[in-house]
Amino acid sequence: MSAFEVIQKVYEEQADLASYLREKNEISFLSALESYFPKVTLLGAASDLEARTVELIVSYFSTCTNSNKLAVNFVKNKAVNRQYHTYFDWDKKLAANKFFSLFGPECKRHVQNRCKSDETLRLSIDSFCEIGALRNQLVHNNYATFSVNLTTEEIFSKYQSALHFLEVFPGILDEILAIPEELFVDSSAEQL
Repeated sequence: MSAFEVIQKVYEEQADLASYLREKNEISFLSALESYFPKVTLLGAASDLEARTVELIVSYFSTCTNSNKLAVNFVKNKAVNRQYHTYFDWDKKLAANKFFSLFGPECKRHVQNRCKSDETLRLSIDSFCEIGALRNQLVHNNYATFSVNLTTEEIFSKYQSALHFLEVFPGILDEILAIPEELFVDSSAEQL
């Protein structure tokens, strides 16, 4: 069973259980369910997005280096393992800009331009960042008392939206590589 299927099953089981508890007028149990399941769903979704992002980066560098084991191992060991949360600035509204900047100013600019004309991509990146930021808040601000202000359904919906970003990002990198060098503005002095 894939991570998506597991997360989807958690979401569906929570919805079924919530429906049952409403039907039986078990308000206390329903309240407890509605406070715990969003946390479980959030952690599952955030973990899957992290694993997919790491896999995407390793796969991208494997393709770029023609599966050069030395280069891929270097990327895994120095640029990927235990580095995921350094790729993003979770405390900022545009947390993903830091990630795009790691691929160079052209990438950041290209994604910003794509987002102006592609609402689905923009919303997907926003959902991705919101899940990552909420996960950080949840695990660093006392899991037991932290209140997730989204329902399980809202978290699952944002997770589904966030997956679109990871599906299209390799293609975006290919688009950038296809842009002739002379079309890039000299950005050597540009601050990101």
